[in-house]
Amino acid sequence: MRYLPPITEKKTEQGGNELYHFGVTKMQGWRLRMEDMHTIVLDIDEERADSNAFFAVYDGHVGTAAAEYARKNLHKRLTEDPAYRNQEYSMALKNAFLSTDEGMRNSSDFQEERHKQSGCTVISALLTSSHVRDGHAIPTCFLERILTQCRLFDP
Repeated sequence: MRYLPPITEKKTEQGGNELYHFGVTKMQGWRLRMEDMHTIVLDIDEERADSNAFFAVYDGHVGTAAAEYARKNLHKRLTEDPAYRNQEYSMALKNAFLSTDEGMRNSSDFQEERHKQSGCTVISALLTSSHVRDGHAIPTCFLERILTQCRLFDP
């Protein structure tokens, strides 16, 4: 059996504002298609001068559906959470992950057979003027579903 060589073309994005600077590089590698996504929101609290910043990388599995859903929704659910408005950032991050997972499970898109096994893990960071709070992997119930439905492929 012959394997195709890895796709080593890299795509880089960089930017920043007066508070934060970032750089992101992604490469497909051995995978058949790129399934990873990222979110960078330098001004997540649009109305505040000392706005927090949100960064996340979504490692897609079995397609891009879950990573795309999380990319579009996680940071929005974070800022909509009452704990976020009360500056209880650890609780707000936890709630955002759980509500994103719930939204995914209840979405009609994920009832379609082609998306039922799609999943992702996430690493995120919320940078505030006084703290950096770590995110954690995509909610447990979704990760457990991924682990029970997907087989590892090791070329």
